[in-house]
Amino acid sequence: LSIVTGISFPLLTSSILESVGKTKFNDNSSILIPSNRKRSILFFFSSSEIETLICGEQRQLSLQTLRQYSKADHGYTSNSSPIQMLFEIVDDMSASEQKQFVMFVTGSPRLPLGGLSQLRPPLTIVKKSVDFGHVPDEYLPSVMTCTNYIKLPEYSSKEVLKQRLYVAISDGQGSFHLS
Repeated sequence: LSIVTGISFPLLTSSILESVGKTKFNDNSSILIPSNRKRSILFFFSSSEIETLICGEQRQLSLQTLRQYSKADHGYTSNSSPIQMLFEIVDDMSASEQKQFVMFVTGSPRLPLGGLSQLRPPLTIVKKSVDFGHVPDEYLPSVMTCTNYIKLPEYSSKEVLKQRLYVAISDGQGSFHLS
C-alpha cells in the first residue's frame, strides 16, 4: 500500500489529469473519475486500496486520542485502572480490530471526519454495576451506541478485560440487546 500511496497521488494529479474528469471533495482532495467510458488509473486499484486513498488508514484510535477525547463518568475517573487498561488494549488492536471496536461502541465502522475529537456525544466510559453475589469478571462490557457510552465492569486484570471485551465485540456485532 505504501507504493500505492507514494505513486498514486502524483500520478493521479498530473499525468492523466487531461484525459479524465475531476471531482472535488469537501476537504479539497480529489479523485479521478473517467469523464467518458475510458478506463481510469483507479481501475488498477482494489476497492480497499481506493478506500484507503480516499478515507485514510483504518487505524482510528491511539492511546493519546483516547485519553484526550474520551470521558470517564459514573464511578470512573480518567485515572481509574479499568479506563487505562481499556485504552491500552484498544491502542494495541490492529486496524481491523479497532474498526470492530468502533462499530461495537458507535454502531458505525468508522469515526466521523476528524476522528474521536468529532464524535458527538463524546465516547464515555462508565462503571457497570454488578448484581449482589456476583463478580465483575462474570459480566461483559455493554454499550449504548446512540450515546457512544461504554458500561465497563471493574475487572480483576487487564487480561480478563481484554478477553471479555473481545467476546463482547465479536458476539455483539449485528445484534441488539437491552442492558
